[in-house]
Amino acid sequence: MAKLVAFDQFDINTVDLNWYFENTYDAYLTKNAQVQVNGVTYADVYYVNGYDGFDDLELYFLGSGMTEDALGRVVSGTVNFVAEAEYDSSGFLWYAEGISISAVSLYDAAATPSNADEFALIVSALSGDDTIILSSFADRMSGFAGNDTITGGLGRDILEGGSGNDTFRDTKAGLSGDVLLDFTFGDRIVITDATLSSFSFNITGSTLNYTGGSLTFGSAPSGILLASAAAGGGVQLVLSKQFASSGNVLVSNFAVGAGGWSSQDSYPRHVADVNGDGYSDIVGFGQAGVVASFGSANGSFSAASLVSSDFGQSAGWSSDNAFHRELADVNGDRRADIIGFGTAGTLVSLARADGTFAAPVVGAQNFGTAQGWTSQESHARVVGDVNGDGKADLIGFGSAGTLVALGNGDGTFGVAALALANFGVQQGWTSDNAFHRVVADVNGDKKDDIIGFGAAGTWVALSKGDGTFQAPQLALSNFGKDQGWSTQNGFARDVADVNGDGRADIVGFGIAGTYVAYGSASGTFTSATLDVENFGGNQGWTSDNIFHRELADINNDGRIDIVGFGQAGVLAGLNQAHWMF
Repeated sequence: MAKLVAFDQFDINTVDLNWYFENTYDAYLTKNAQVQVNGVTYADVYYVNGYDGFDDLELYFLGSGMTEDALGRVVSGTVNFVAEAEYDSSGFLWYAEGISISAVSLYDAAATPSNADEFALIVSALSGDDTIILSSFADRMSGFAGNDTITGGLGRDILEGGSGNDTFRDTKAGLSGDVLLDFTFGDRIVITDATLSSFSFNITGSTLNYTGGSLTFGSAPSGILLASAAAGGGVQLVLSKQFASSGNVLVSNFAVGAGGWSSQDSYPRHVADVNGDGYSDIVGFGQAGVVASFGSANGSFSAASLVSSDFGQSAGWSSDNAFHRELADVNGDRRADIIGFGTAGTLVSLARADGTFAAPVVGAQNFGTAQGWTSQESHARVVGDVNGDGKADLIGFGSAGTLVALGNGDGTFGVAALALANFGVQQGWTSDNAFHRVVADVNGDKKDDIIGFGAAGTWVALSKGDGTFQAPQLALSNFGKDQGWSTQNGFARDVADVNGDGRADIVGFGIAGTYVAYGSASGTFTSATLDVENFGGNQGWTSDNIFHRELADINNDGRIDIVGFGQAGVLAGLNQAHWMF
């Protein structure tokens, strides 16, 4: 393991030892000098004294087996320590120790005008797991390779870890003003004098603002930033994916190959807390009725049991496209109720504390097939809280546009009214599979907005808070038909707050895996990035109808996870943190 330490301003790109040979006062090799530096004894010393126009400086090569020819050129040996120093002083300008360089190669590099050969030798010497400590001035340094630890010191330093898992380690003041040219997965920032309990940070563009300072990234990293206590004291920041890859099967049920749940259309499945214990439950609309596996504090689930004989195939709910069903809290008791869009209108079955459901009653004489809502595909209906009163409302995407029936808080709903002349059939939203629409709070005002995945990308209509919406705006040129997200079945998109900032984010299940775009207070989204190579087409999740995915807190840690109904059962891609870039 090599170590490089600088006491004066240091720039790895401009290290040039040739001027010593152009301006030499003295140069000689001392054999068997037995010089000790930092507790290490070196047998041989090659020394050069030169004048740079301002000061006399000294160059040292320390090592073993060094010899010179009749002209004073080094012709053999190994250099283990190299340094520049002020003349007649014990103070180094910089030194590198723990290295192993051919003395001939280093001598020849220093003797040539170009510094490219010196640079190449230093790169080679620092190709392992190195420690780099720089000066209090504005330095520039690269770690090149290996798992390096770099301390820039005071001053506005430009640091680059190179390949490997690198640590940028310094005080709050030492890191402040620095530029980290590369910071990616596996790297970490350690702020040695920070305390986790009083530490906060945020990202603005490519700038990391933290308690006691700020630094800049060469390019904004993709992923989330986690803060934790560092070993030995201080706070460490590391990059992580938002979601982990799926692990073991959580429930051996509710899947094509486990229980016969052949499709989301025939047997829809959702995740919600239906008994009000604070833990997510898995709910499936099966043949005999509604089946539930109840969650627990440790993230495990009970065996599936029948909790209602309604809303299943045997009760006439033959297709989710024809008779859509959702789960939401309509009466504010913190238990998710069943909302079913049937023939006569909207039916509601209130959840009980024991996990069962009351008999369904008509909550609204609208949004059913008798009122012209013939299918979820042509006239989609969703449930959300658009006026922020904590009670679920009905949102229907009809012919003329978006209609809303506000919840009364008792399981019934008001009269449906046109809330926005958009997102309807007449505005070109002719198919929910082609142009999927959902509601969620995008801008963090606790009122659900409309998110529509159109041709040009993602459109957002912000809630006004009274059951109506502002005109839609193109919030992101992605996740739309023109960007390859041709259908909801083939490339499902869902919306939820996955980073804990109070704003809904977009999670898209593409070919390569799961993509995430984070919501902002303006109602727009960050660029979409590939977060985890799972739950996508390349991993076998080829159809959302067969292998349904949705977003919910599956392990009860307060973070929204990916829940996938796979071949053998229910799997989860667990959320790893709240903070993000």
